[in-house]
Amino acid sequence: MAELISVGGEITEVAPSNGKLFSMEELQAHVGGYFQVVPQHLYPARVFLCDEDGQQKKLEPNDAASIQLMRPMVGNVLVISHDEWD
Repeated sequence: MAELISVGGEITEVAPSNGKLFSMEELQAHVGGYFQVVPQHLYPARVFLCDEDGQQKKLEPNDAASIQLMRPMVGNVLVISHDEWD
């Protein structure tokens, strides 16, 4: 099950609409725009996605995701497993 970490620190479980794989449109909707993979090595079984233009859009800081990843993050962050996307 994927988790959406909002800028307010709320963590919500989300699932693909087809029950198996997220579509590109779903991933974009969760992060609020075109997404990018956040390079990280702390959680090898998880993929962290964020809005690739978040800093240019001046999105709010995401303190909860920043603490988890030990790097500054802005906007909503979606955390999925490798088998939830193609």
